[in-house]
Amino acid sequence: MDMEGVDMCPEHAKEKKKIEFYCKDHSKFCCIECRVKHKKCDRVEKLADATTDKWPELHALKQSLLTLESGADAILAE
Repeated sequence: MDMEGVDMCPEHAKEKKKIEFYCKDHSKFCCIECRVKHKKCDRVEKLADATTDKWPELHALKQSLLTLESGADAILAE
């Protein structure tokens, strides 16, 4: 599914780095570049390894982001 850039790391979007990890210590999504900064964090998960019980939460987050993007587009169009 094309995420239209929503799955890109905010800090490394120019390098087209996709979000691959979630640091629970900092409540932050990370790309492979950011992962280096979080190497001392105890609770960093690879998104691909997330258990099935977390997928509904991630799906809800994705839907929220898409809704926010749509709202922002509507505001800009006004």
